[in-house]
Amino acid sequence: MSRNGKIRIAIWGLGSHARRNLLPAIDRSQRVDLVALCTRDEGTLGEVAELTGATPYRDVDLLLSAPDVDAVYIAAPTGVHARFAMAVLEAGKHVWCEKPMTGSYEDTLEILHAAERAGLVALESDMFLHHPQFEELHRLVRSEEVGRPISVTARFGFPHLPATDFRYSKDLGGGALLDAGFYPVAAAVGLIGSGLRLVGATMTSDDSRDVDTGGTALVASGDQVALLDWGFGRSYRNEIEVWCEGGTINVERAFSKPANLDTSIVVMPQSGDIRTIDVSSADQFARMFDTFAATTLDIESFDATNTLERARLLGEIRRVNSRGSR
Repeated sequence: MSRNGKIRIAIWGLGSHARRNLLPAIDRSQRVDLVALCTRDEGTLGEVAELTGATPYRDVDLLLSAPDVDAVYIAAPTGVHARFAMAVLEAGKHVWCEKPMTGSYEDTLEILHAAERAGLVALESDMFLHHPQFEELHRLVRSEEVGRPISVTARFGFPHLPATDFRYSKDLGGGALLDAGFYPVAAAVGLIGSGLRLVGATMTSDDSRDVDTGGTALVASGDQVALLDWGFGRSYRNEIEVWCEGGTINVERAFSKPANLDTSIVVMPQSGDIRTIDVSSADQFARMFDTFAATTLDIESFDATNTLERARLLGEIRRVNSRGSR
């Protein structure tokens, strides 16, 4: 660990997401220092190294043997997460991984067990859970201010990305479920808890694509249910609704939002006394990095329950739908 008490991290993978979201967030983080970068693209590597002052590596073996790196954040496509994460752990470093941690429950479980055996942590990016907006939503649900929650509806979808995007590559772990679908699944786990059972699910894909491009799932825990909806190639939706015994709670821009965006939560009780809770802007990635660093510094507080629950549900959704397993 560096002298100033921060976790020293390396970013492995410098795609647009890493450059647009992760690097600014690391700069804003109170507990993280960026010390190294790794990518095969020499031009991008040199450009980002000059911008950040971090040490550039094209050879991953040199990165993993660097003594000044405490943790590696994997920002590469999903299809390589399992292999990359295991390499990081075998090098004796903590692994922080872009969501989902891997493409399967079995691989995620293997990574978490490997981390536990090595006395390390393996953490999965779930940035929206760290935003004050979701934290307030979670508080409202738990406090039952508008009654006990009965159902959650979570939707995340957007127009098609360029055809060259890795999300449309089966070999790179693409597909709408593992990308957009992760967020509604994580919201259900975060608001209802673990132990959710899959009641039913469907996944769709147009004939021109090699991966699934949308889906819907219904999950339940006792008498509480969650309807989860996601996809590519549709109008933009980014929202959570919690229907309670005494009213409804609505959240827009629930998952993806810029760091400078003020957000809100609309509480609509049965009485009709609607109120809006304003939430100030926050960098959810920076807040996530601060939490990751605190967890990494205190191994005993590491709890992988939510990571495993998300991986299990994603895996079950894929298994019950033939289009998702082709």
